[in-house]
Amino acid sequence: MMKHITNLWRDQRGFTSVMSTIMLTTIVAIGAIVGLATLRDQLVQEFGDVATALENLDQSFDADGYGSYVDPGPSFPGADVDEAGEAPHGLSASIAP
Repeated sequence: MMKHITNLWRDQRGFTSVMSTIMLTTIVAIGAIVGLATLRDQLVQEFGDVATALENLDQSFDADGYGSYVDPGPSFPGADVDEAGEAPHGLSASIAP
């Protein structure tokens, strides 16, 4: 019985030293800090680029109208009645009194 306890006490399979665990944790932490700082800098840069692009957006484009459409102005009673005084096909319209 004592031999089994001694064997279990000396068994080092699967043993990880504390020093190697600390070293591995330290390296992972430093890598994460550097990676997150780089991510932060790139996000700030990208947002700055988007802001500059929006500031320089030129909205002064203008195009002439096509065809001969003339805007009749604001709507008025009977606006849905054509020139002959009839409603377009499928609609019923009456001029308000």
